Amino acid sequence: MMKTRTGAFAGIVVACLVALGAVVAFAVMSGDGGTVAELPSGTDAAAQTPTAVSALPPSTEAVVRAVDTKQPRLNGKLYRVDASGKTQPIPGAPACERVAVGAGHGICLYLAKTGVDYRAALLDDKLHVTKTLGLPGLPSRARISPGGRWAGITTFAYGDSYTAPGTFSTRTQIIDLRNGSVLANLEQWRFTLNGKAVNAIDRNFWGLSFGQDEDRFYATMATGNHHYLVQGSIAQRGGTVLRDDVECPSLSPDETRVAYKHTLGGGKWRLHVYDLQTHQDVALAETRSIDDQPSWLDDEHVAYFDGKATDVVPANGSGTPQVLVKGADSPTLLRRPAS
Repeated sequence: MMKTRTGAFAGIVVACLVALGAVVAFAVMSGDGGTVAELPSGTDAAAQTPTAVSALPPSTEAVVRAVDTKQPRLNGKLYRVDASGKTQPIPGAPACERVAVGAGHGICLYLAKTGVDYRAALLDDKLHVTKTLGLPGLPSRARISPGGRWAGITTFAYGDSYTAPGTFSTRTQIIDLRNGSVLANLEQWRFTLNGKAVNAIDRNFWGLSFGQDEDRFYATMATGNHHYLVQGSIAQRGGTVLRDDVECPSLSPDETRVAYKHTLGGGKWRLHVYDLQTHQDVALAETRSIDDQPSWLDDEHVAYFDGKATDVVPANGSGTPQVLVKGADSPTLLRRPAS
């Protein structure tokens, strides 16, 4: 998510838009009533479905979004993966471009039936639609807070482009899941650097990640050539810069570290983990350029999408990447109470 990303991203955008057009038939929802006019049908028997390769932690399950470059009709369908590796489609769930779930709530970002605008669908504990909201642009990131109070979404703003330097911008919003209203756009809040407010007109925010207390959050704030990691408070309507060169932060379950993508330049990134207490920073063993907001499988492993599959790698920089689920992205790990 850099202003200097030009031709490479333009190709990605074109590819995404082609895929989106194929998904429209599976993502038709009403604009305001919160009901679904047409839901995805059952899995196409001829299509490749997400396949778990590595085991999940005990007493967990994951929700993933199907991705199949050979079968575009499958893209966006939601699947549940249990700890044993069994994968099943979720009945009644919509097709999504981005999805996040947690604490009995979910949010699905999707292309509306017009084919030209995007919506956010709020989901219940069965991942059925309860309400829909308009989006200001192309879906990029989505997260649910640990307690299910908030959803955070990032979109690429309409009328902006990666292909024209200086025109790229995002909109990052926090949604109150108690009533489905938009609490704020982060650009409306006050953020400081070394005690001084950052008021640059080119401020952009993306990649929200929430703390367990349902108040603290982390995000990227970009201005000029900087990509700052900010820590914020919802109650205080703002926050402060912690460090530079951090994109798409993701807070670890124990809340001590942030996984993120580090800018290498030229539209390339390297996954890193930053310790919020010791300030130690480590590059992960995944050496390919990964353009994704990572997620945490547990306190020791980071998951991410490599373009074809969801992979996992140790969070301490050791080991080697392993495929977790083939043909899937947007992994959300759900921890079930012990029986």
